[in-house]
Amino acid sequence: MNYIITEFSKYIMVLAIFSYVIESIWPLFFKRGDNTVGVYIRQYIYMGLVHTLSMISLYITTQNPKFLTLFLLQCVSIFAVNRLTILIYERASRILLNHMCFLLIIGYVELSRLNYDKAVRQFFIICVSLVIFLIIPYAIKKFQVIKNYTVLIGTIGALLLVLVFSLGETTYGSKLSYQILGFSFQPSEFVKILFVFFVAGMLYNNCKFYKVGLTAVFAALFVLLLVLSKDLGSALIYYLAFIAMIFVASGRIWYSLAGLGVGSVAAYMGYNLFSHVQTRIAVWLDPWSDINATGYQLTQSLFAIGTGGWMGMGLGKGQPTTIPLVEEDYMFSAICEEYGVLFGIGIILF
Repeated sequence: MNYIITEFSKYIMVLAIFSYVIESIWPLFFKRGDNTVGVYIRQYIYMGLVHTLSMISLYITTQNPKFLTLFLLQCVSIFAVNRLTILIYERASRILLNHMCFLLIIGYVELSRLNYDKAVRQFFIICVSLVIFLIIPYAIKKFQVIKNYTVLIGTIGALLLVLVFSLGETTYGSKLSYQILGFSFQPSEFVKILFVFFVAGMLYNNCKFYKVGLTAVFAALFVLLLVLSKDLGSALIYYLAFIAMIFVASGRIWYSLAGLGVGSVAAYMGYNLFSHVQTRIAVWLDPWSDINATGYQLTQSLFAIGTGGWMGMGLGKGQPTTIPLVEEDYMFSAICEEYGVLFGIGIILF
């Protein structure tokens, strides 16, 4: 009976995610109003179906009642995220919000399957993040944070990056995080918010050339600190966010084109300066040439995706843990192995 439930669940979840994707398209043809209410409700049903069947399958496979408790807590957090966001962010995109909740559900389930302790910690981190997320509009409206404290926000963000550069833990050659009370934090993730606030404050009601140039100098400082920490992925994200905000604030496409040109030159220089960047690009181009060393992680992830096939092996029945650092780098491969490639395609589509 348990086998029938887990096998049948795979097909229902694939059907649910593609139904969800189709429902995501309809609101594009409607105005905001009653026509879209039914779409949102059906999306909630698809999300709940995938979440419930996933945790049931995981419980059947492991026979661990802890998963049921975690499932209930996850349901409460997802409901809180959805309802409170709509209440506080009145003009929030309901479709985008549903996408966020669905991805959060999939992440919850897969991390619970891979590492229960990390899933519990992630749950509490998300709860704290939710509180901050809901406080931000009030803080901006009440205290005029962006306009009045732009320099302070930028300084705090830069100091946090300096702290990581000076005292952070080195992971595979990059200084990314430090630990507080047993929790590992990547300050660059929090500084992203401060960075956006800082750039927004600098460009508030003034996008003249000198102000854009001054903002670019300070933004370059953030990027440089990340480069010195060898956190090149975050450096790229910060830089692209800066270019996007410059365009939104000024409406001048040549700012973005100039930024992309400078970024391309910097990327070429980074490729020549950092040997690990050269190694990663070489592995990306041909992981099979060094399958037992530098290409091991990537090839294992490809094996996992291929092993799962179109419909997946079922939650708890695959071996995604054979991929090094799967919880941090290759969640998508783990999802494809146990949920199936079709399910993975559904995630990409929305």
